[in-house]
Amino acid sequence: MLAICAGPASAGLEICNATGQAQSVAIAQIIDGAWTAQGWWNIEDGSCADPIEGALLNRYYFYRAEVQGGVFADQGYLFCVSDRTFSISEHVACRARGYDQAGFTRIDTGDTATHFRLTLVPPG
Repeated sequence: MLAICAGPASAGLEICNATGQAQSVAIAQIIDGAWTAQGWWNIEDGSCADPIEGALLNRYYFYRAEVQGGVFADQGYLFCVSDRTFSISEHVACRARGYDQAGFTRIDTGDTATHFRLTLVPPG
């Protein structure tokens, strides 16, 4: 389980890791009118990644963070994922298309945000 701290960032969607262990992160967003999930960004403890560069175009984004042997407490937003690098459009019939389905957590960047930083921190 992870807790998060959110704040402004310098570019697009920035995800930082302050959990004490490396995290693999996937994101989901609307691209050209279709929900698209993409991953994985491997983020070492104390480092950040920019999965979305430039101004944010959506209010809501979704993320999943995984660590070996850990459990991610998602909010039940389901998207297709793969265990390899992926970019998957649409989030229906995942298994029928050869993908896994996993839960994600929503990020609300606000009505007018063009930049957002999400910092992953240990629970509690």
